[in-house]
Amino acid sequence: MAEFTPYRDAGSGGVVYDIATRDVVINGTPVRVGRSLIGWVDSGGAWHELSDVESLPTAPARNTYGTATAVPAGGTVTVVSFVADAAFRLRGMLGTGTADGAWRIKFNGVPKYGTRTSITEQEAEIDLPNPDAPGAGVTVTIEVTNNGTSVADFEATLLGE
Repeated sequence: MAEFTPYRDAGSGGVVYDIATRDVVINGTPVRVGRSLIGWVDSGGAWHELSDVESLPTAPARNTYGTATAVPAGGTVTVVSFVADAAFRLRGMLGTGTADGAWRIKFNGVPKYGTRTSITEQEAEIDLPNPDAPGAGVTVTIEVTNNGTSVADFEATLLGE
């Protein structure tokens, strides 16, 4: 096997990291296969290299599920209610039911986002491109109005992190 000189990168804070990690022969040609420098800087300024042991940090899902049964035609009901803390971020909602509905996400009773379901679009979905931070102590609710002609059941999940 031919000798390889590993490429080196100064990374963060002047620390030198080897980029290439091992020799491999592909189709008779010796090559150096390695992991590129992928990582993150934590809140204390320390660099963390991505590895099999330490993965990228992710915000844990904080989803809240709820149901509303026997909602009369024309009736409005809260399907999910959640009191946010300072770290909570709203990502959206999913909802469905046995009738058409007008769906709203409210912050402390004030409508913030909305969508509808119908016979051709039976799943309500709000997918925020950027998470919304309602703030600590804010009550986040999913509300639906039964737009059908008879009593209906609804279910929804508030999507958060």
